[in-house]
Amino acid sequence: MKFFKKLLLVSVLTMIGATSLWANSYRVVTELPSKIFIKSVGSHTSMEAKGNEIKLHTLNTNNRNQQWYAFKSGSDGEYRLRNAGAGKYLNIETIKTGKLIKKNHKILGLNSRYTKVKFLALNDTSFLIKVSGNEVADAQGGAKAYQQGQAVIPYGLNNGAGQKWYIYYEEGGRIKMFHLTNYAREKQSASNGRTNGGDQPVNNGGSSNTLSQSLNNVAIAPYMHRANAGQFRSENSGNILSEYINKQDEVGRLNFIEKVISSACNNSDNSFRTAVYNELNKANITSNGFAARLLKGQLKKNILKYQQKEKYYPAKAALGNLSKKYN
Repeated sequence: MKFFKKLLLVSVLTMIGATSLWANSYRVVTELPSKIFIKSVGSHTSMEAKGNEIKLHTLNTNNRNQQWYAFKSGSDGEYRLRNAGAGKYLNIETIKTGKLIKKNHKILGLNSRYTKVKFLALNDTSFLIKVSGNEVADAQGGAKAYQQGQAVIPYGLNNGAGQKWYIYYEEGGRIKMFHLTNYAREKQSASNGRTNGGDQPVNNGGSSNTLSQSLNNVAIAPYMHRANAGQFRSENSGNILSEYINKQDEVGRLNFIEKVISSACNNSDNSFRTAVYNELNKANITSNGFAARLLKGQLKKNILKYQQKEKYYPAKAALGNLSKKYN
């Protein structure tokens, strides 16, 4: 009996060690903007305060319930997040009733108390949000996580798209996608007036942004609506559009391609649409993850719909070539 007790103790300690060590393999974000928006990589939804819960809703940078103040809470990258609209902190809560959530289930909610969180970098633009020793912020519900109103919960790391987040912030009247390396450079160069060459500034109207400034999920649609073929060819030197797509994780790539096509198809410049679709043919669409494979199948269906509606033959042919890559 003593042997089995010792074996059980060793097993538990081993599990505790494993769950605490996984976080050490990621870079901890130690500098964040003071006010941020937290958007799901797997969808176009953002964390929003709804009552005393945190739900996913379409990103709206004018909605204060989607704005979060980030306060440092220690020297090792810990933050406490206070919702601008609700005035309360993100905190792990236990609820006892609810139609979508089981009894005594933990969620990420709002309270005068707070849970310290850490942002762990998967790359320069997407992050895990560690909320406890072995749990991260997770869009609850698997495939349902892409629906409006889904809850955000603490959950063990599983590398799913619902656990990956983009960060946006406002500066100088514009919304920027948080880029870990470039943000640090921007802070260093602020004193001598240099601007950040890598972070993509966005104005919500998209009236004057270049392609390089529009390479994020907020600003790419306005650019695709208004740009012309000459501008795109000039600004896409070095194939920066396909190169940007290739740097995203597989779910991010597919979501971004969908956004580009759905926006560009409404541009009246035939040559512009053709040039954009040809550029997308250069993007890497390798998809190994389950969620990415599902998105890939859906994206092919959407591309075929756009192809049917396209009246200009060169653009129509470019979409046809693109759809073949998704077999």
